[in-house]
Amino acid sequence: MIHSTCDPADKLAILRQQDSFRDWQSLDDKRVCVLCEKQFSGHDVIVSADGSGYELRCPTGGCHSHVHQWIYPLNPLISDKTSADWWQALGNSKPTQVA
Repeated sequence: MIHSTCDPADKLAILRQQDSFRDWQSLDDKRVCVLCEKQFSGHDVIVSADGSGYELRCPTGGCHSHVHQWIYPLNPLISDKTSADWWQALGNSKPTQVA
């Protein structure tokens, strides 16, 4: 089992290999977990061997998220425009007002 204290070069290589969603330039890169909403760096990620490869987990105690549930800080999952126009996805020309 490899933990977050493994060799930095190896850890960065593992992050780059296992995270097909986002780029890791260095272990100083930050991510935010969408489950626990905590920010952490590549240094903090929990890396463990799972027999056929590696498993990456959020370093926050009690959080069970994996790499696909981490986002870049200050980068929302959707753009401001998309968020403002969410109602268009429903096929309506205007949002419905709720009284």
